[in-house]
Amino acid sequence: MKKFKQIVMLVAFTTFSLVSCNNDDDSGNASIEGKWELSKEGSIVSGQEILVDFEPDAGCSKDYDEIKAGGSGTSYYFEDNGTGCESYSDDFSWSREGNTVTVTFSGDSYSAEILQLTSSTLKLKTEAQGQVYIALYKRI
Repeated sequence: MKKFKQIVMLVAFTTFSLVSCNNDDDSGNASIEGKWELSKEGSIVSGQEILVDFEPDAGCSKDYDEIKAGGSGTSYYFEDNGTGCESYSDDFSWSREGNTVTVTFSGDSYSAEILQLTSSTLKLKTEAQGQVYIALYKRI
């Protein structure tokens, strides 16, 4: 589960860092560079998008990604190890072709489609393990 969560977060944040959409809520120049926290997650069921609040492990911070200029970034995630909350991080690289972003970390590459990018919100869609996954992020 930790590996799947890492993949989704990395793809999500990297995806939005590379593309600017027409849905920008400010001057049309929303920037993805900065820190983004996972807010909601879900999927599409019978054509309907269903999102639920992302809840971190008890006592832990919410997972977030830091998107850096030049095609690099770091994903931070937190898990209860039974004696407290432990933090982890993974560096990644990204590239973009059209509305598809490819994220590479630990030698594995993943792609995602951008659904929305504003100055305060990131939303992406990806498929993993035969399922459609939607992730919603907020700027922190």
